[in-house]
Amino acid sequence: MPSPAILVRLDVPEHLLDTYTAQADSMKVPVEALMADRLQRYSSFDAQKPIYFDDVERQELERLLGKNVTSATEVLRILERNSSLSVGTARVTLKPNLLARLKSRCFVADFETWLSNLVVQELERFAGLR
Repeated sequence: MPSPAILVRLDVPEHLLDTYTAQADSMKVPVEALMADRLQRYSSFDAQKPIYFDDVERQELERLLGKNVTSATEVLRILERNSSLSVGTARVTLKPNLLARLKSRCFVADFETWLSNLVVQELERFAGLR
């Protein structure tokens, strides 16, 4: 059962009320309901440097990742998976600039196989097996 609502009076700059009113009109909801929903939905956001993607930016991010995303956690998981590799049970994370350099030096279609072979060759060289 939801907790009872409490009426709060806020002084809001006119341009902000105009922004919320336009959004509420496009969603066909009362402006008060939209503002209350936003306050509740984002009440746990307390980051010092929050990152917000509007719909156009999110679509671009999804295009770059090749996958639809719905949360920051999901974006982080995809980025980690795309920037790391496993060698046995060890997981190695590669910096984006290193990945970009490696990709620019790969002249075969299958980057993952090429990278896997390169890792094995260089580890064998390091261990004195080559």
